[in-house]
Amino acid sequence: MVEQGQHQSRLQRAVEHAERAVQEARDTEIAVHQAKKQSDPSALMSARQKLTQAQLGLQDAEEHLQAAAHSSQTQQIKSMVNNLEQAEMNLEAFDTSNPKQVR
Repeated sequence: MVEQGQHQSRLQRAVEHAERAVQEARDTEIAVHQAKKQSDPSALMSARQKLTQAQLGLQDAEEHLQAAAHSSQTQQIKSMVNNLEQAEMNLEAFDTSNPKQVR
């Protein structure tokens, strides 16, 4: 019984970690969009750093979920893994290159 409780607690922490990672990815998408809109090189550099951190956070969260769910493949875990993968693909789709200047 204690072992099941510990597993549930570990699973809950992994889910919470994943939810934070997804939110961080969403916040990063906004930061990248705003930096591109401003055409500010320092804002773009900062957004690139946030993008890298968010991608690492998503990967880490997915690993934690996979480890926590090793014995119980619940629908919640599968859904959260899908959310993480989608958020990661969204971040990878962002082009953080400097915008071209319009003359």
